[in-house]
Amino acid sequence: MNRPAPNASAEAERRFPRRFLLAVPGGAAIAGLSEAAVSSRATAAPGTDPWRLGGNTNVSTTGSNWIGTRNPAPLIIKTTATAGGTPAERMRVQANGRVGIGTTDPGTLLDVEGVARSGGVVRATHTGTGATAGAFRGIATKAGGFGGWFSGKGGGVWAQGNGTSTQGVFATGTFGVRANGDEIGVRGSGPIGVQGVGTGADSYGLRGDGDQYGLFADGFYAVYGSGEIGCYGSGAQYGLYAISVSTGIFADGNPAGYFDGNVEVTGTVTKSGSTTRIDHPLDPENRWLTHAGVESPDQKTVYDGTVVLDAGGEATVALPAYVSKLNADFRYQLTCVGGHAPVYVAREIRDGRFQIAGGRAGLKVSWQVTGVRRDDYARVHPVEVETAKSGDERGTRMFVPSGSGAKRMPTGRARRDKSVVDPRTVRQTS
Repeated sequence: MNRPAPNASAEAERRFPRRFLLAVPGGAAIAGLSEAAVSSRATAAPGTDPWRLGGNTNVSTTGSNWIGTRNPAPLIIKTTATAGGTPAERMRVQANGRVGIGTTDPGTLLDVEGVARSGGVVRATHTGTGATAGAFRGIATKAGGFGGWFSGKGGGVWAQGNGTSTQGVFATGTFGVRANGDEIGVRGSGPIGVQGVGTGADSYGLRGDGDQYGLFADGFYAVYGSGEIGCYGSGAQYGLYAISVSTGIFADGNPAGYFDGNVEVTGTVTKSGSTTRIDHPLDPENRWLTHAGVESPDQKTVYDGTVVLDAGGEATVALPAYVSKLNADFRYQLTCVGGHAPVYVAREIRDGRFQIAGGRAGLKVSWQVTGVRRDDYARVHPVEVETAKSGDERGTRMFVPSGSGAKRMPTGRARRDKSVVDPRTVRQTS
């Protein structure tokens, strides 16, 4: 390789630019695409010991041989995409040690910027089969640290599991998964949209925070989480939002779900029983008071109260204005209080009122009226009191008494109805 003379012209400097500085015992050399020798050579670079592009031997392992700068300036790497083109910066190492690819001002130890194509700005591929290995792995060793932190306008994390038993995202730790995004904190698709397992005493299987959705997932199981808290989500609009053609959210635990606040349900709530539990009025600090709900084969409404009969032994009871519009098939019950009289309903409900007669002046009467809903929703969704079990439910029981030998009805994945369309198929054909 020809070396320019010490008094090389500006043209020579342009053609043979200085790239790297190599410091070696007793001196240093300039190296890169070509060896450079210029009139204003660095004091420690006599150029007698060049760094060869084809490889070097006897390189120190202690750090005494190195490539870099001796003043607080970045080490810059440039390339050109075409012959004779203008070199463009591709990578730099700042004086503070930060590495930038696609950026001249790296904000972290490694900062990569660029226009993402189908493979992404950064891509890692794991070709092995190790159960604990992965294409990308982040480890945080200090309290409060995150193994990986992702944020994005479209989604904090987008992951897809490819296989019959894979997960879009699988994570363990104090927070199995925690992500923030302007639109979606975590979104995953696959046989299980998102699965998280929390192993600590106060751990979360899944936790997502977002301005719009705390956690958004779709799949045969939209969300599946286990841990001290199976799934935790918070968001300005929805803490947890799930869509599925089968089961939006499936929870199995004791309790399977806990809600602190008001709960709204659009649809029918099907349950094995219902109770109300409050602090015991006589010992609120130490005991509970539990009452069971009243069940009926009809969608009944109940209205009751007391009334005092007038001088003629009669009374008119006024009901809320909506009662006649909401209900049909009214039933009446009258009970005298403090005495006896042959009281009866003299006139049934009309214009929101009914009349009681047959008593004596001043007698107190307790009354109760029930009706059956006939509003639009109730007419479209009547209660089917007796139905046949189907599919995997046949031959099983929801509750199995101890020692009965009966088979318990399957739940979760074991209960999958083969007639339900696979959500992955729905997405591919829509």
